[in-house]
Amino acid sequence: MKPTLVKFEIIDQPEIVIIGKLARPNANDLKSGKNILPAFWKQCYENGSFAALETLADYFHDSAPVGYMDGINYDPAVGDFDYICGMMMRPGAPVPEGFVARALKPAKVAVGWIKGADVLEICTAADILMPQEIAANGAQLVLNLDGWQMEVYNPQRFNTPDAEGNVIVDLYFPCIP
Repeated sequence: MKPTLVKFEIIDQPEIVIIGKLARPNANDLKSGKNILPAFWKQCYENGSFAALETLADYFHDSAPVGYMDGINYDPAVGDFDYICGMMMRPGAPVPEGFVARALKPAKVAVGWIKGADVLEICTAADILMPQEIAANGAQLVLNLDGWQMEVYNPQRFNTPDAEGNVIVDLYFPCIP
């Protein structure tokens, strides 16, 4: 199944903090098929990173695992960007040793559920489907280097494929209404 946007809304996201482990993938490598992120996710589960985050349950904004990307340290000449494999927490959450945190101010955020059979195809399609839907709803995507995107792997939608093997990944994109 070709990835399809099955739900879309613009929400008022409160201040949150993303806490997790940091990787620096290269955008050019990703486009050419050299994707380090599946191995990074596997490593984060196997080395206890998510188990450590789960001990912070009192601080959860949402308990779903997230893949958070931003351009804060992006260098167009190199193509590397920051990718955090972690969880959304409320402000004030302690940051375990060896983890990083990104504080996100309150913002309007476009949330889309994209359904498909392959996570990489879903995330690639999000870069087309989400901006189109944001514009169709009279808003603008935040495109500056401080902009960010986030994949949210909600267990009810992601961990249980439908009869055709499709899952849903929630995508968060900051926008300006």
